[in-house]
Parts: sequence; C-alpha cells; structure tokens
Amino acid sequence: MEQMNTFAQPQVEGLRKIFQAHGVPSGGRILDLACGLGRISINLAKAGYEVVGVDISPLYLRLAQKWAKKESVDGKTIFYRIDARKATRLLASEEDRFDAVVNIGTSMGYYGEADDRRVLHSLRAITGRHGVLVIETVNRDYLVRHFQEQNISEMGKMVWSDARRLDLESSFMRNSWKFYRRERNSLRLIADVPVSHRVYSLHELKALLFSAGWDYVESYGSLGELTPLTIDSFHMTVVSRRLASTSKI
Repeated sequence: MEQMNTFAQPQVEGLRKIFQAHGVPSGGRILDLACGLGRISINLAKAGYEVVGVDISPLYLRLAQKWAKKESVDGKTIFYRIDARKATRLLASEEDRFDAVVNIGTSMGYYGEADDRRVLHSLRAITGRHGVLVIETVNRDYLVRHFQEQNISEMGKMVWSDARRLDLESSFMRNSWKFYRRERNSLRLIADVPVSHRVYSLHELKALLFSAGWDYVESYGSLGELTPLTIDSFHMTVVSRRLASTSKI
C-alpha cells in the first residue's frame, strides 16, 4: 500500500482534469470510497478539495489521519470507518451530498456483482444531482490476455507468493496469498490468505453502472496520463454521471 503512494499525485492530476471537464467545482466535496492509507484523499485535499475518506480498516484510517496531519490537510480531510455497502450513512442532509465519488485501486468486486450493484446504487443517494463517479479497477480483458498463474515479490525479509486462478464461468479471480519471513536459509510461512473478487470488462462495468443508475461517460487506460483504454491496459478508469432517475434495484 505504501509503495502505491508514488502514483497518487499523477492520479490526482488525472482526477482534477476529469473533474474540470465534468463540472465538479474547485474545492468541491469528494468521497474517497475505500480510501486505504489516504493517498488519494490527501492529495485531493492538497489540491483544494474537501475530502471524506472511508475504509473498513482501522489501521489504514489511523495511518491516513496521521499522514493528513503531517501534510497539514487534516482540516480538509475527515476519515470514517465504514463498510462501502453502508456508505449512505454519510448523508445527514441535502447539503452533505458529494460533488464526486472516487473509488481508486481495484477495491470493487470482493462481495460479488450483486453487492457491487447495490453499492453503486446507494452512492446515488449521497451524490449531487450532477454528481460524477470515477472508478479505477483492474481490466478483465488484460487479465485474460496476459494471465500469470503466479507472482513472487520480496520486501526486506518478507516474501509474498500470489497464486492465481481466473474462473471463466464467474469472472472471479481466485487468489492464494502466502506470506513468508526469511529466517537464515529458509522461509517460514506466517500467513495463508485466500482472496477472490469479481473482475469486469469495460462492457460489463458499463452495464452494471447503468443498472445502478449511472450514465457511462468515458474510460481511460491510465488515470495518471488519461490514455485510451485498450485490451493491453492493466487498469481501466471509468467515468460516469448520476442519472436523473432510475428504477428500484
């Protein structure tokens, strides 16, 4: 998570360009859904926006609050521990509605498509009439084209093994994360974590957004550079606007 901080500033520059193009006011109110360590929240606050960051991890939120204070933006940021599926708890009045919602870093899909639809639909209730939604997530078409069954990475004395299986029937990526600690000439297993999440192609995410009351506007392959989305783009950034009305989900 800390390594991803280096990408935050160019990603926020990309977000600012998207906001400007779609009428999000300077200094507007932004919701950072699944904010993690606050890398997007804090950089948006430094750019002048009022930011509410929510995450389910108390550790991440403590680190985000500490970082915001260090960067002197604790007056422009506030962090809450909230499950994304209960985001409507953030709305106390019409004035509390957000000008934009951002969800950056592939945090969708962990509860499946039905819950993703409910989350997206609930975001309409806390977003202004012309609110903008920006989602950055992994591109399923890239995963199919460039599939890797395993990846091993190291950081200090830690070794992380990620074994993957893409379930083509359900479009769920099934991962087995194993964390090892280097001890002399051997590795000691310290955690074995199964992880799975629904991955989407662009057309699937477009359909999901529309069914949840959002109008697809555009997509990019890189949030930092706003390059076109292709089958070789690892991530996809999708921009949507709130539909005026929608049927009940």
